[in-house]
Amino acid sequence: INATIEAMFILENGKVIDLNEEGIKLFGYEKKEEVLGLSAYELIVKKDHALLTKNLKKDDVSPYEVEAIKKDGSIFPILIKGRNILRRNKKIRISAVLDLTQLKQKEKVISENSKMVALGEMIGNIAHQWRQPLSVISTAASGVKVQKEMQILKDDVFYDSMDAIVQNSNYLSKTIDDFSSFIKEDKEKRVFNLDTHIAKNLIILSGMFKLNDIEIILNSDKHIEIETFENELTQAF
Repeated sequence: INATIEAMFILENGKVIDLNEEGIKLFGYEKKEEVLGLSAYELIVKKDHALLTKNLKKDDVSPYEVEAIKKDGSIFPILIKGRNILRRNKKIRISAVLDLTQLKQKEKVISENSKMVALGEMIGNIAHQWRQPLSVISTAASGVKVQKEMQILKDDVFYDSMDAIVQNSNYLSKTIDDFSSFIKEDKEKRVFNLDTHIAKNLIILSGMFKLNDIEIILNSDKHIEIETFENELTQAF
């Protein structure tokens, strides 16, 4: 068992009766005698005991993942595959254990990178959504200021400009709500109109469509209602 690159444990009645050098190092012990006699449950976090019990009863199992406990109390993820065999008329179990710490760290890095890419795309969409309303607000405000300074500002121009500023400010506020809704986690299912839902999604992505000269033609039944997690459907679209 010392010829393998993974940790190997031999158990009898759920207790360690032998292990290899990789097993000693993996769990942070200095010598084999510290591990011999320990129950398998002492090496696994309590929340995974039921899963361990279930698999210990099987003669041969597919690999399964649990969290293990090192000698110093630190917790780390492992993958276990075990098999029962007869040895001197006694049923013993040989379990191979792989450390998943590095794999989990790589998965986390990949996940974080994916989130950053998605965030970059989202910011790009927000920028495209906001550029025109901000331009309208800036033009209206500067136009009113210039006409006021030149004493040629008329009431209808003033009110029209103020209405345009309010309207586009409300649009910007709604855009924030739409994007905030996009990234939040759904808690419960609800019934909603599918056509309205798709139209809202197209608004979120309209900046990307314009940037890439993509025209979207929506032809849908305006009366379809479905019950599901609305935000998860949005993310799927």
